[in-house]
Amino acid sequence: MRFRPAVGVQAGGDLLRDGMQNTSPLKYRPEIDGLRALAVSAVVIYHAEFTLQAAPVLAGGYLGVDIFFVISGYLITSIILRELAAGGFSLLTFYHRRARRILPALFLVLAVCAPFAWRLMTPDQLESFSGSAISALTFWSNFWFWSEDSYWAGPSELKPLLHTWTLSLEEQFYIICPLFLMATWRLAKDRILPIMVVLFVASLGLAQYGSSAFPDANFFLLPTRAWELLAGAILAKVELSVGGRPAGRWDAVLTALGAVMIVGPFVAFDQGTPHPSLLTLVPVVGTCLVIRFARPGEPTTALLSSRAFVGVGLISYSLYLWHYPIFSFWKMTHPENSAFDASILIVLAVLLSILSYFLIERPARSRIAVPTSAFVPAISVTFLVFLTLGVASYVSHGFAFRYGSLAEVFKETGAQEMYASVFGAKSKPNGRIFLVGDSHAAVLTRELSEMAERHNYALDRRVSGSCPVVDVESVKFDDCDAYRTETLKLIEEAPPALIVYALHWRKYQDQSGRKKFRGTVTPHKGETLRAAYAKTFANWIRAGHRIVVILPGMETERNVKEQLKELVDAVPYAERENFLANLKMQVAYAQQLARADWERDMISAEAESEDLQAIDPLDLFCNPSQGICTVNEGTTFYITDKTHYSRAAAKRIVQRIEDVLSDADWWASAPQDKNTRRP
Repeated sequence: MRFRPAVGVQAGGDLLRDGMQNTSPLKYRPEIDGLRALAVSAVVIYHAEFTLQAAPVLAGGYLGVDIFFVISGYLITSIILRELAAGGFSLLTFYHRRARRILPALFLVLAVCAPFAWRLMTPDQLESFSGSAISALTFWSNFWFWSEDSYWAGPSELKPLLHTWTLSLEEQFYIICPLFLMATWRLAKDRILPIMVVLFVASLGLAQYGSSAFPDANFFLLPTRAWELLAGAILAKVELSVGGRPAGRWDAVLTALGAVMIVGPFVAFDQGTPHPSLLTLVPVVGTCLVIRFARPGEPTTALLSSRAFVGVGLISYSLYLWHYPIFSFWKMTHPENSAFDASILIVLAVLLSILSYFLIERPARSRIAVPTSAFVPAISVTFLVFLTLGVASYVSHGFAFRYGSLAEVFKETGAQEMYASVFGAKSKPNGRIFLVGDSHAAVLTRELSEMAERHNYALDRRVSGSCPVVDVESVKFDDCDAYRTETLKLIEEAPPALIVYALHWRKYQDQSGRKKFRGTVTPHKGETLRAAYAKTFANWIRAGHRIVVILPGMETERNVKEQLKELVDAVPYAERENFLANLKMQVAYAQQLARADWERDMISAEAESEDLQAIDPLDLFCNPSQGICTVNEGTTFYITDKTHYSRAAAKRIVQRIEDVLSDADWWASAPQDKNTRRP
């Protein structure tokens, strides 16, 4: 099947003339479709998670999105400036073209995703999916996923619409760009290029700063991404100003250099590379070089203009839309994804993309095939239907009512509702209790606050997701270095206090967790951390503090809510109310002990100090003689996902802490002043 651009489509199907009078059309350039093919292929391979000798094949494949941004900035600015110069630019026509380009295929993907989300997702997951669908419809996805990009948001690969953040960011640019160009065309036509350059430099500078100061916002939001779109916009303005693209002797070399600057970072960059930042200039400049200097006949242009590259480029939008939901829904039922699985999924995505391109995208762009009188009502009604269903699902917590009284079980979210650094009063007569650790400490917040209040202590909470507060330098934890250093210093200098310390211990020792935990993994990470924990506890004890360490707790192989949903869905609706009465979810006690044996040994050795007490949650939820640990008792669940304790479990753990402290007479004897402690 031969791919070719539809009649009237400019530069790979992104821009339409739409009968604009006196408009100088952009000449179709197949090599730009080739760039689109490079970009979407890199993104798809990256998300497929192909590996070679345990290393990602394209660790920097996410940069394909940046290539799209440059291309979009170039094409959109070119068409607007040409139409402004011809006196025929219409804002309404511009947005109408964008709607025809973006919405039909997006609506199709949303429609196909909905039944899979209903079938495979738990109510809380469906609620989140519905929120993301609403944000995709209203082009607010980048803000949605930025606000949701926390430890508690769940794995990104299980968010089928995560990739729509790029569409939203581009649409936000498309709202601002024509208004900006119209205003500057009228008020400062001769200064458009200098203004663009200033905005480019400001956005790039902000991105460089934000790559370390606020990396999540830096990744998702327009102010730190605008420079990539502006790079293409500046190129478009330069070409129009100098009157086209004259041939030069270095064109072939510069085009090849640009291609290398694009492809090289696909391999050289990874998740640890600051992005977007000054380093991102490499693929962005490379894209600009190809667009500017590509000429028919030279090798790089010939490759990018080949039938295979152009074909993939033409379906790139549909392929981008389809691939991520396919991977995501597959991951929900097949957590361990093989290379063969990923290859089959890519073939499926390509087939669906070809169908949607020919049956949806191309017809929707043509005012002959789909007249405006039919397009506008159809797209408006579809939008309202999707928006209504999305809002209904979101406000009903993923239609949780279909599970009757079991809905409350699905709403349990651990510490999500109380994720702030400091919780409660800062001073009380008997001193402070520091709650220190990661999310496994956070789940104890409310109950510890109540315990502290009963004994006239203040609770000072120092927790951060996936951030072990431990005195170690040889292992770098990228996301929490500053926070860890600050907290260690604060505790060292604080008056004697009680410290409750809890972590997902195994996460920081188990090298299989390196994908979730973005840190530098060393060959002896476990041994390094073991010594660091001991050093940290010893420092705190010398500073006059007393420590309660929560030992590694109960874990399940699969998310408890997902298991529960599968079980409940298999039960007739009329019997669901009584279903949990006889349900017993259990895990093997021996397996729980084996999961974190070295942490237990280390903490047991440290517990020989009179100033350190160890609390073992398995004592509360496990029966060693029977060899089992209890996940639930009726509708009371002790685990909310795979590792985090529920409120019910937190109450039992904190009650054990209170009992142990009373038995040790710690309440009656406050920690001694550090000046009187032993050296």
